[in-house]
Amino acid sequence: MDVLSGDADDSTANIAVPGVTIPLRISAKGGYLSMVRLRLNVRRNRLLAGLSCLMLAGLSHASRAQSWNLATDYSGTNNPTGAWTYGYLTGSTFNVFTQTVYSASFGSTGWYSGTLPNVPYIGINDQGSTVYGISPGQVSLGSDYGVPEARWTAPSTGIFNVSAEVGGTLLEDIGFGNANADLAALQINGVNQGVTGVSNNVYSWSISNVSLTAGQTVDIYIGQQVGAGNTNTVFSINEITPSTPEPGTVGFAVGLAVSGAELLRRRRSSPRRRP
Repeated sequence: MDVLSGDADDSTANIAVPGVTIPLRISAKGGYLSMVRLRLNVRRNRLLAGLSCLMLAGLSHASRAQSWNLATDYSGTNNPTGAWTYGYLTGSTFNVFTQTVYSASFGSTGWYSGTLPNVPYIGINDQGSTVYGISPGQVSLGSDYGVPEARWTAPSTGIFNVSAEVGGTLLEDIGFGNANADLAALQINGVNQGVTGVSNNVYSWSISNVSLTAGQTVDIYIGQQVGAGNTNTVFSINEITPSTPEPGTVGFAVGLAVSGAELLRRRRSSPRRRP
């Protein structure tokens, strides 16, 4: 730090700390300058600034709205991946896929469990054109030999909009393509939701203001249909209100603020040393 102005006879001086100029009281005694409380003030200011930044960062992160998309969030290496889990139904039981296989047709890795090829399957078309009825960049639910299901789990409490489309041009006559869309279903916490649109073998759902708590689920699945190996599936969820900050986040921020205030109080109440 540098003294910018003042001399041994002055009662005040300006002190430069990185990026800040602080006026301080000094005294001349015995040819020496005694700078009162400089170190204490700088440390206190840095501490309070740090506490404020941490508290604001934690709360702003907790309040930021999020969105999820089955296709853009797709992973051929991790299951679960983020809020998504790929699996299949046996009766009403959801089972997580544990195996992967590369699809030359789709140019990507998909998920299944059991012994190929007689298993349900979830994958994505990474080719630049429609393959077996699946649009480029979209996810397929293969229901030839089972009931594939994509599950989204709410990571936090909030209010959400849910949107999904299942189906497309029927190609079941050649063994690959979209199943009958009326075999599809959308569930929120295990409860089937009514279809909001039907057009050319495409079933769609658009559900607004869905209140969910952390851990609750939204699922899309298609029933088994031999001869229809793939089904175009679009599925997205958008948070429309900031999630409630977790109790731990709020407690951490409040704890920092209280600790800073207590430290400041102790500093102010401690006896001052005279120069």
